Amino acid sequence: MYRIQLQDNLRVCHSAALVDKFRTRKAAGLLAYLALHPGNHSREKLMELFWPELELDAARNALSTNLSHLRSAVEKGLGQPEGALIRATRDTIGLQPGSYTTERGSDPERLLPGFYDDWVLEARAKLATSRLSPLKIEPLPATLTPYLGREDLREQALELLKSTRLLTLVGTGGVGKTRLALETLRAGEAEGTPVIWVELASLTDPSGIVERIAAALSLDKTNLLVSTLRRAPLLLCLDNCEHLIHGAAKEAERLLKACPQLTILATSREPLNITGEAVLRLPGLSEAESAALFCARACLAKPGWQVGREERPLLSLLCLRLDGLPLALELAAAKLRTLSLSELVQRLEARLSVLTSGNRVAEPRQQTLRAAIGWSYDLLSAKEKELFISLAVFRGGWTSEYAERVCPGAQEDLLDALVDKSLIQVESVSSGLRYRFLETIREFAAEQLDKLPEPEQLSYQRAHMEVFRESAAQLTYDSVSTRQEALQQIAVEQDNFRAALNFCCMHCPEFALEIVNPLLVYLERRGAFQEIRSLLEVVLALPASQVPTKERALGLSFLANAYQALGDRKTARQILHLMDELHRVLGMPVWSLTSHAFLEFSQGHRDEARSLYCRAIEQARDFGNASEELFALTNYSQLLLAEGQLEAARAAIEECRRLPGCSSEWVSENLALASLLEGRLEGVREVVQAAIASYADSQSYHHLAYEIVHWAMFVLRDGNHEEAVRLYGASFSWCEHYGYIVDQPESGFREVDLASLRELLAPDIFQAAFEQGRAWSPDEILAQLRVCASAIRA
Repeated sequence: MYRIQLQDNLRVCHSAALVDKFRTRKAAGLLAYLALHPGNHSREKLMELFWPELELDAARNALSTNLSHLRSAVEKGLGQPEGALIRATRDTIGLQPGSYTTERGSDPERLLPGFYDDWVLEARAKLATSRLSPLKIEPLPATLTPYLGREDLREQALELLKSTRLLTLVGTGGVGKTRLALETLRAGEAEGTPVIWVELASLTDPSGIVERIAAALSLDKTNLLVSTLRRAPLLLCLDNCEHLIHGAAKEAERLLKACPQLTILATSREPLNITGEAVLRLPGLSEAESAALFCARACLAKPGWQVGREERPLLSLLCLRLDGLPLALELAAAKLRTLSLSELVQRLEARLSVLTSGNRVAEPRQQTLRAAIGWSYDLLSAKEKELFISLAVFRGGWTSEYAERVCPGAQEDLLDALVDKSLIQVESVSSGLRYRFLETIREFAAEQLDKLPEPEQLSYQRAHMEVFRESAAQLTYDSVSTRQEALQQIAVEQDNFRAALNFCCMHCPEFALEIVNPLLVYLERRGAFQEIRSLLEVVLALPASQVPTKERALGLSFLANAYQALGDRKTARQILHLMDELHRVLGMPVWSLTSHAFLEFSQGHRDEARSLYCRAIEQARDFGNASEELFALTNYSQLLLAEGQLEAARAAIEECRRLPGCSSEWVSENLALASLLEGRLEGVREVVQAAIASYADSQSYHHLAYEIVHWAMFVLRDGNHEEAVRLYGASFSWCEHYGYIVDQPESGFREVDLASLRELLAPDIFQAAFEQGRAWSPDEILAQLRVCASAIRA
């Protein structure tokens, strides 16, 4: 442990070794400043503080030179490794927390004699004030576990405390407000500011707040409180204010007005809402922070426990399901005494029932996850509770408009109240404000919903279903397939559509096909064919779905496409025949000709496919069905590309361009494919890279299966034979993982290219490259594709 002595001459000690001479005065001053001001400091700030007269480059060099002198003196010079005391990154510099103690003495005149910088004068003034105002203050509560993560939030809190006199740390129960407050106070204490800790959780009467603060200062009489707090700069922490919110706000405002040198740090599940308050909302931990905390606590619960490589996806899923809440993670880690990680993750579907039996000596509200949330719920008004419960019908979030339609009393001020109380989250999106539950809180709300009489539950659920039934009616197949914003709307609300569909299947099956069809368009764009198959096998089997309707026909079309994409052509053909018969019953033209043609094409029957495509195009034109014409013509162009009729293919692609709903990106991609087949590479790289970037961003994994082939085709024709083999190997790995097939014409192009590559490369080189690509995981393939796509963005 280092000892940094600031009284009289600056000295740094480690064990028996001592350094009291520094190469430059600025180097000594830099060390003293870092010791007096714990935390990370930006390089720009330090350059402005110590070398304000220099140009930027000169100041940067001066800082680097003096930092190097310091490292040499206090680390190497005292026999310690680099980084033992000084922590420096590209952007920040500070001293390693826990590696040193600072001794500043009690006499301000002896603090850093010979230094007259403003920051030294401020430190002397603080020391002088503390000498004049000795206070009997209880030490901060000790913590039993190390502090992990959130250093950025601690630094943010410290910065805010320099510019505001009231900072409230706000967040849901179990998010770590108290621990962050303690770590912030320790840093403030290290800077020489006296800190007072006042815990309010066990207090039930707001009139007792004054007594609690007085007791923390060892005062027998509350009438001495204001005069005592006026005597010195103090940092007062009021921990857990939410259940006494009005009394805490009133007392904080009174003390701030009466004591000009007082600063207050409060923790609460909602802001105090008084003038001058700064609010710092605590999110859940990041995945990396969550994993680090869970693993550290797991090792305490079960010494020697380690997460294996194959278990890392389980750990990521656990952190996601627990919303990054430290309390939930610590409770979960304790369960490893009796459960494996796999068993624990499986049981987290009912996380509130699993995460019990916490610290026996903690406050009751912190012993289980349900108690932590229940504490906040019990503080709600009757109207707030009604809204909170009704919102449990939503999945993945909602807008204020949707909330008002499901719960007529859901005025915006009530939503805001639940946000303030940290029971729902709000974020700004392109369409406005969107609200959501953390999943742990949604589970609690769902429990309260289940306790309502059944008619009341069904009323909320039916209202939710009607909202999304109406939304589905506006999202017709044509509008969704041609409008990116419609697809985005479904993407945002997909979990709500699924919840509405589940309700329909159980209570009003006659609406199931209405609700499922827009969801199917989105899922098809994503390549989620297994889910399409699963959904439709349930929905189409409902008695209400047997009635001949256009919606049933559309559902059959999606199901046939899903089976085709998954490689089950026999079942796809059977479903198409069902759809043909349904069209005849409805007196409609048979709109499945294109799908039949594609089945023939994929099985190598090109003449039959060509005949069916031409019939489909002619029929669509006769009936003025532009969307069906586009569907047939785009597929026909693929047959022409496969046959090498490149001019005819180009003409068909250009003809598609004139039809409504045709994507300009599709036109560019297929014209580029024609150029590739001609051996002309100019402009192709940019088109393929842009397509990869777009599909990767939208997680369209089925489209990416084809773009992997396109990129391999380009790489081969650009002369990189081994990389082309790796990419083709990766295309097989990708499809096996997601259950897709790459169909015609790309499957044919891939076969031809692989045959050519076997001729170009020695067998061992070909096989090694192919196996390397095939061994890539989907994440590794996606990373390779993102590197490729980043070139177009740059």
